[in-house]
Amino acid sequence: LIDITGLANEVDGKLDRVIDSKPVRYVIDAYNDGTNWYRKWSDGWVEQGGVLPVIQNADYTLTFPVPFADTSYTLIKCNGAKLNEVTWLSTMTFFNYSVTSAQTYNAGYTSDCRWYGCGQSA
Repeated sequence: LIDITGLANEVDGKLDRVIDSKPVRYVIDAYNDGTNWYRKWSDGWVEQGGVLPVIQNADYTLTFPVPFADTSYTLIKCNGAKLNEVTWLSTMTFFNYSVTSAQTYNAGYTSDCRWYGCGQSA
């Protein structure tokens, strides 16, 4: 016979370890559909990223797979193709930040762009 409660308590005790009085963080959930992905950490931190579709000269609303707790997250983007310098710099930015989305301008990319965001999850 297996003591399920005892086993659960033993596993629970092993998950929350500390090293040098600092808690060890660990991934509690992960997802990857081949285009978008995320990693949720035990301390509430989330990393997420993916591919922006090829859209010619238009604003695009990126909806995050996991909502952030607030708008103090970090969000970066890598263009799929280098255009002239002025257009290239303007397409690297995001605007209209919210906890569930942000907007960006997609110029005439010839390939997909990658995005990455990290911060506290909701």
